[in-house]
Amino acid sequence: MRRSRFLTAAGVVTLVFLYAPVLVLAVFSFNGGKYTASWEGFSLHWYEQLIEGTDRTARSLAEPLRLSLRLALAASGVAVVLAALTAVGTRGAPRWLAWPLLALWSLPILLPDIVLGVSWAGAFHLLGIAPGFWSLLLAHATICAAFGLVVVRARLASLDPTLLEAARDLGATRAGATWHVVVPHLMPALIATALLGFTISFDDFMVTFFLAPATEPTLPVRVYGTVTRGASPILNALATLSLLGTFVVAFVALRLVRPGTPRPE
Repeated sequence: MRRSRFLTAAGVVTLVFLYAPVLVLAVFSFNGGKYTASWEGFSLHWYEQLIEGTDRTARSLAEPLRLSLRLALAASGVAVVLAALTAVGTRGAPRWLAWPLLALWSLPILLPDIVLGVSWAGAFHLLGIAPGFWSLLLAHATICAAFGLVVVRARLASLDPTLLEAARDLGATRAGATWHVVVPHLMPALIATALLGFTISFDDFMVTFFLAPATEPTLPVRVYGTVTRGASPILNALATLSLLGTFVVAFVALRLVRPGTPRPE
């Protein structure tokens, strides 16, 4: 009993330590004053400034926001295709081939972001790929596909092989059976991969910092540059909206990949 209470208390303290700064940031996004260190009353002023774009800081965030959205959409789309093809391909491949490929796909998850950023920057320089949208897309799509592959393979493992055999017995080709049996079964995982990939790409900073040109920063890189010149309450509002959107997307993705509860007959 004492051990259980100790673990519960330790868990609560850990959660408070991790999320208290986020809560303070969200609260001060409704601060009416222009300083982030003192509370001067409740107000939606900074949200209005952010949405209307009347403030200089808000205007400077508009183009990086559009770039981050385009990059996240493209990276998540490519990640869905890569994760699906890799999961289906390695399922029927011999172990001596499948395991090394899966190990390589796991590297973006295991390696620190700073190592990935430096490695990709050097590799793209040797390949003659200039820093910009396409280098960011290649890097982000690889990271998103690595995480998505875990989701897709978990869903694919629950597919009954007899369904594919039945489709082939009824005259379907291998490609037809994959399209009509495997793809519908994987659809929740593919949607979850797209949502998770979008959030990963949209929020990425470290890898993007090494690959984005100074003239075309993404939203996280622009926010970093703005913070180094002095904090603005508008950034609190932006961070709160970004966190809220990330939580919503992650919640939907987790709901999609959660095993369904069987209904009583």
